Amino acid sequence: MSQDTSKINDIYKEIYTRLVAFFEEEKPYLNSELTINDIVKVTFTNKLYISRAISQFTGKNFCQFVNYYRVNYSIQLFRDNPDLKVIELATRSGFNSTVSYSMAFRLYMSETPSDWCRKEKMKLCRRKK
Repeated sequence: MSQDTSKINDIYKEIYTRLVAFFEEEKPYLNSELTINDIVKVTFTNKLYISRAISQFTGKNFCQFVNYYRVNYSIQLFRDNPDLKVIELATRSGFNSTVSYSMAFRLYMSETPSDWCRKEKMKLCRRKK
């Protein structure tokens, strides 16, 4: 690996680290109108670098990266509030529709949100007994 390639990889790693810290601390993914341009402003870089950093470290594109955080947030939300409906989980997690939520959820969890919620509720009921 050349010195230039190593420097570029270090730049992407630094951008990715800042991005993850921002997502975990500020939760920008809860904004259903979030765009890559919003992230550019707070990470002080450009769209290309953000996209490449995400791709290099996760294999995802920007939308997939955002949806991954949204799905994980919805899972925690449901565990904290098992009476929430799928539509509520979707909107509170930053999705614009239950269709996009279901598609993203299925991608990461290999089942629909309603199926997952039903199983999760059964687990909770068993723990209470």
